[in-house]
Amino acid sequence: MKALLRLLGDLEQRKVSVHAGVVGPLVALALSSDNKSQSLAIKALAMICLDEPGTQAVLQAGAFGVIISLLLYGPSSDAQTCAALCVLNLTRHVMGRKAMVSSGGMVPLVASLSSRIPNVRCHCTCALGVMAQDMTFVPYIINNNAVASLTFLARNDAACIGPALAALSTLALYDTCVDTVSAAGGHGLGRDVLQVATSASMKEAAQVLHTRCRPLADSSPLPVLALQPITTQSTEQSSAQTVKASLQDTAIHETVKSPPSFQLFGSERTNPPHVKQSKLPIQSEAAQRRISVSTIQKAE
Repeated sequence: MKALLRLLGDLEQRKVSVHAGVVGPLVALALSSDNKSQSLAIKALAMICLDEPGTQAVLQAGAFGVIISLLLYGPSSDAQTCAALCVLNLTRHVMGRKAMVSSGGMVPLVASLSSRIPNVRCHCTCALGVMAQDMTFVPYIINNNAVASLTFLARNDAACIGPALAALSTLALYDTCVDTVSAAGGHGLGRDVLQVATSASMKEAAQVLHTRCRPLADSSPLPVLALQPITTQSTEQSSAQTVKASLQDTAIHETVKSPPSFQLFGSERTNPPHVKQSKLPIQSEAAQRRISVSTIQKAE
């Protein structure tokens, strides 16, 4: 399997492998009970999805449901991370984005923003950022209440602050979305990030949010915790516990009204809902900010 992964790193070899029919056996391996083989298979599928012909082959093989299932309920963090990477690569192509909205992938994608695994949160945030660049799919992002969760990640999650800011700033450029991003606290987020960010990309995204979004009445400067450094290991451990508790209880996830198993994935999970979530009003910026968490790592 590792030899296959090395081959799939080459564009021409990926084409040859897809033409040779490697996708079907990989899907079967992704369904196996062996955790290591499962993770390697889904990683191989993620590499195949880098190209449009590969994405088409993966979707035609019926792998989409397997990928989403592993994203939510994978037996290991590695399997879930590889599934999230596969979702990200799928969204790079129009057919993959169409599959996300037509096959019930949006609810699990947005729910995975509160995964306990940092790389899963990061890959899914990036996937939403990619989808946000195609205005055809922007309504699905808005209607599945992704903006509030992205705003939370931009303020509190060092692993996701960059892609979360990018996704929010892209959404804020649409006249039909700027009010939603504003109601989630986009203006204040942009202002606060501008004061502490050092990278050009973060500053650019923050400037868009600060300029495009309207300020809220109760907006006041607050620290962007995702940009704060960690001082000690004990702080990191307590921060991780606080992050877990906050993700379960935060007002943002109360706004989304997801079932408890979607607020933070743990050992007990239930099947994802198949009912389309309605668009609910976003709480005030002050309510969203009443979260006392520290980050797990420095963002920049």
